[in-house]
Amino acid sequence: MPVILNLGAGSVAPMQKSDLANIDEFRDWDITNLDIYNSIVPYSPDRSKMPFPNADIRYSNVESSIPFGDGTVDIALAVSPYGYSVLNGEVHRVLKAGGVAVVIGSQRNKYVCKLDNLCSPALRPHFFDLFEVIPANDLALRSINYIAQRGSRVSSGSKATKLDFFGIYQKR
Repeated sequence: MPVILNLGAGSVAPMQKSDLANIDEFRDWDITNLDIYNSIVPYSPDRSKMPFPNADIRYSNVESSIPFGDGTVDIALAVSPYGYSVLNGEVHRVLKAGGVAVVIGSQRNKYVCKLDNLCSPALRPHFFDLFEVIPANDLALRSINYIAQRGSRVSSGSKATKLDFFGIYQKR
């Protein structure tokens, strides 16, 4: 089953499989939320008592320890990333060949719009050998529109942010 990895899922509302039902092409996909902080939701051994019982949530550092095997992720999604470079060695490692990193955020967010911050220092000299910047197709535009309607406050982070930037980076 195809996999979406929601990087830096934030502390408000992790994405759930039901979020994917709004886009036909993703209806049967799995989504896993990653965040460095174990504060997304209070832990309960009984998942039905958790605020988001259907959300797959894992805690790890997206720059150093993504808990997935090499080449196992189809899409790495980062909505309003803060404090980390989205295009890093770990994201590159877990993406399948031809997989994409999708970055959505505000043009004012330095982790979104500047390649020096978007791409980790180790990958910068090799960026164009490792990733191809690709134009958005219809599916990408519908997905981005859905996430924008869902809102950055719900998708990631604690502040509502205007989502006016997106980039799609395909692993070579």
